[in-house]
Amino acid sequence: MTPNVFSSDSDALTQILDNLSAQLGLDKALDTLLPQLDGSYSLIISDGSRLIGVRDPNGIRPLCIARINDLSKPGYVLASENSAFTSSVEYLKNIEPGEIIQIDKSGLESRLINAERSLKICAFEYVYFARPDSDIEGRNVYSSRENAERILAKEHPVEADIVIGLPDTGMHSAYGYSEVSKIPVKPGVTKNPYTGRTFINPDDISREDAIRLKLRPISSVLSGQRVVVCDDSIVRGNTMRIMVSNLRSAGATDIHLRIASPPYRWPCFYGMDNGNRDELFAYKHSKEEMRKFLGADSLEFISNDGLIEAIGLPIGSLCLACTTGQYPTKLPERITSVLLSQKQHN
Repeated sequence: MTPNVFSSDSDALTQILDNLSAQLGLDKALDTLLPQLDGSYSLIISDGSRLIGVRDPNGIRPLCIARINDLSKPGYVLASENSAFTSSVEYLKNIEPGEIIQIDKSGLESRLINAERSLKICAFEYVYFARPDSDIEGRNVYSSRENAERILAKEHPVEADIVIGLPDTGMHSAYGYSEVSKIPVKPGVTKNPYTGRTFINPDDISREDAIRLKLRPISSVLSGQRVVVCDDSIVRGNTMRIMVSNLRSAGATDIHLRIASPPYRWPCFYGMDNGNRDELFAYKHSKEEMRKFLGADSLEFISNDGLIEAIGLPIGSLCLACTTGQYPTKLPERITSVLLSQKQHN
């Protein structure tokens, strides 16, 4: 018998749910399967007659709902972020952690997964993933990014001539750092619009090639300047190492890196492409080793407390596992044994 081959966790979940639904019907299949799932998920399911939205009991990933108020064609829309909704729909709410929303011709019904529920929204939604015009759990993403660099400017000031941000999310942060430091923001790097996000590219070789094509320094802005470079995060170090080299080649005399998230030392098992801890730059190196490898004059990260303050959600409502090692769900023993056997570098 040939074993099942799944292309992703979503593919595996789809096939399991399909098999259970054939035996029990969709409602009972969901009630049976969902309490057994660990990790994060935001699901949108349709059986042809209804639309179902499901968010995991920790609400690690966002999911929200809006209403179509067209009298000739009323209905509802589900999306991961409310920035996906156009002016023709009315945003209703975030689907709650552990909530199942069912929509059919009779309207909308809500019920809860039979599991312990507690909000642990991924902090990286605010740092990197989400669109800046989204509101997640009542907090605006753009404002959170600006707040982070305001706090970082207070935590780690530096003398410089200009502040620049690395497109796209780093640009949001640069304005916050400039506001507090009184150092002017300049457009020191331009982005090629025909390349995608390099962090999510699974191949490091193609990722480095993509970085060189994607971000180009502007020499007329950088030449002879002491530069504060704002960015959202450093995960593997590839982008920043190349960018520092390019900024130096463009004439920057001093480069001070200011990162709007804490050091990323622990792998994410909730939907990000970094399950191997040895790939994480901050796990393998101390901050000083990182600075030397990147070629910067200084390197500073926002504190965990600073990031929590920047986002503005109640203490305990964020997943910060990638920076603290404290995971919101119980990890399988085969994973925890590997993590505990690895020495963390400080």
